[in-house]
Amino acid sequence: MPTLDRVRRRAAEDRHRQDPALQAARLITWHRADAVLAAAVATAAATVIFGLLWELGAPLAAVVVAPPSVGGGVAWLLLHRPLRRRRIAAREFPAAWRRTLERYVRYYTALRPDERARFERDVAVFIDDAEITGINATVTDEVRVLIASSAVMLVFGRPGWEYTDLPEILVYPAAFDEDYRCATRHEFVGRLVPRNAIVLSRPALIRSFRQEAPYHVGLHEFAHLLDLEDDRFDGVPRGLDLATRRRWQGLVESELARARRGDSVLDDYARTNEVELFAVAVEWFFKAPRRLRARHRELYDSLAEYLGQESAGAR
Repeated sequence: MPTLDRVRRRAAEDRHRQDPALQAARLITWHRADAVLAAAVATAAATVIFGLLWELGAPLAAVVVAPPSVGGGVAWLLLHRPLRRRRIAAREFPAAWRRTLERYVRYYTALRPDERARFERDVAVFIDDAEITGINATVTDEVRVLIASSAVMLVFGRPGWEYTDLPEILVYPAAFDEDYRCATRHEFVGRLVPRNAIVLSRPALIRSFRQEAPYHVGLHEFAHLLDLEDDRFDGVPRGLDLATRRRWQGLVESELARARRGDSVLDDYARTNEVELFAVAVEWFFKAPRRLRARHRELYDSLAEYLGQESAGAR
């Protein structure tokens, strides 16, 4: 069995071929406050249509029917997703899912009761949104909850952020080779692949939540979605203003140089390139926050600022 570093390094080399289909798999956020704007846009659209039809002398039936139809259509396009999510969030969270969170997700158990309720809501919404498919593997509710928890942890500090246009998530029964076969060489435990999919090894995902070590395949792969912007990976998270982006670029370059000269607590895989350094740093931010903060304070603080949270273990 290859070492974990080799498994992950091969995945990085493949990822950096920059397949155009892979580049289209990106994280998009929806800010809930935009619901107000959506209503305003719908009203404006209806008003404009009404005015045009009135000026053109259209039949009364068209003047009466068309504006609300157009406005309603615009409102539906803009609001159907958040309204559906609101309905999902209003449902009772399954007790079995909560037991999975309590058993595996230390991040969740460290939250206050009100935060736990919000975490549960976000997990339920993610599970409803995501297409999670087993490849010769049974996808249990436990696995769905752990995948969702990986994604939710990253954006939990930013309540206005939500995942949309998610790539399909494929769950394999074991590590797999470059042809996605489990019966031969087991080289990969997670990949973001050119088919706009995230591929995860089920045992590696469960192990990520069980073990103490700063390793987490779910966080690692979802971190790459945070990095993907403007059709490229570069180790700098998306959505930053120009000044902050430049600061991040300098920080990532500095941390990569530090890792390559052996002056870093991050595991050796972080030496691969800026992209993998960012993803590994995210793993450490959640799994070993005190150690990251003690040795890489600027990196820790920058992640905390971007993610809008202190790691649960560092509170």
